[in-house]
Amino acid sequence: MAELGAGPYRTSDIAAGLGGEDHDPWAGPCHPDQERHDLQPRPWGNPYLRILRSQLENLIAEKLGSKHLDRINAETEMRKVKKEIALTKKKLCALQLRQAEIERLLHE
Repeated sequence: MAELGAGPYRTSDIAAGLGGEDHDPWAGPCHPDQERHDLQPRPWGNPYLRILRSQLENLIAEKLGSKHLDRINAETEMRKVKKEIALTKKKLCALQLRQAEIERLLHE
């Protein structure tokens, strides 16, 4: 049996669904009693992995409580938000440099 992460894909690529930053094949309710208004259930992704993830989330909610699962999901979302903020700051910096360059050219 091949190890997870072996081969042409990294483990993070597999977990991300190989669809880029915005792709989350398991988006949707994390617990049967919890509603997620910000995410729509998505039909793509390996159906066996989606079922497995759902069952695992239910088990975690039973054993450790739904608050634990909520905290884990919140931490994951916080990492994504911080990453997006960092990328946006980099883009802003590049745009400001470009703006300064254009202004310098206009004032010559």
